[in-house]
Amino acid sequence: MNNKLHQFIYFLSTTSLIFIFSTAIAGVTTPVSASSDFLKFKEPETNLSKIKSPLTHAINYKCGNNDHAHKLAQLIQANNNQQRKELACNPKLNEIALIKANLMLQKQNVWHNVGNMSPNQLLRHHGFKLPKTYPFFGNQVEAIAGGKDSPETLFKDFVNSTPHRMLLLGENEFFKNQNQMGVAYIKDLSTDHQHYWVVIIAATHSNQNIKTEHVVGTGDFLPEPVESNNRKRLRAMKKRMYQNKVKDRWK
Repeated sequence: MNNKLHQFIYFLSTTSLIFIFSTAIAGVTTPVSASSDFLKFKEPETNLSKIKSPLTHAINYKCGNNDHAHKLAQLIQANNNQQRKELACNPKLNEIALIKANLMLQKQNVWHNVGNMSPNQLLRHHGFKLPKTYPFFGNQVEAIAGGKDSPETLFKDFVNSTPHRMLLLGENEFFKNQNQMGVAYIKDLSTDHQHYWVVIIAATHSNQNIKTEHVVGTGDFLPEPVESNNRKRLRAMKKRMYQNKVKDRWK
């Protein structure tokens, strides 16, 4: 009897240990990472991940995201009237130029403040440290265009526009001090302008004795309108509504 009792007790103890051991193993699980939805945050409108284009190329350390952009950069750097001793390609400005080109494509609007950011603001927002003397809501850094299909044609138009030529070729002390450049070009034949160009030339430090210059808005030298067809239709509709309202008032 005692022998059987000892065997029974031994059986109970071993089965309990097995149960406890198996339960402990079951409780060891791979830590679950936080939900991707939890980690998401609202990105600014000008973040490149939100702006899609089938012709957007990877950024590299040449001035430009593709051959067209690279050619335009060479035309600017090698021009006989270039006043800067050095105009270096800046990878960050290449990246921001591509962001701006994608914004113009997405919004169908060749406009300096597309995306609700001034050019100076856009640079600072994406990590390029402009000198503090540059105004926040201003443009001392950017030349943009739409509709031109070749870098050579576009460059001729740029140099025929006084404010753009001053920026690109450094024709006064303020712009001459800017020696960092980024260029971008995007082509999409299904859009209003089809070709989108951005040149950014900026400085990382300023000369306090040089007066800050301003680059006027683009469009003064382009034969094509810089306004999208959708904006034209909306403006025409508002004009008709206003005219009808005036007519009704005098009836």
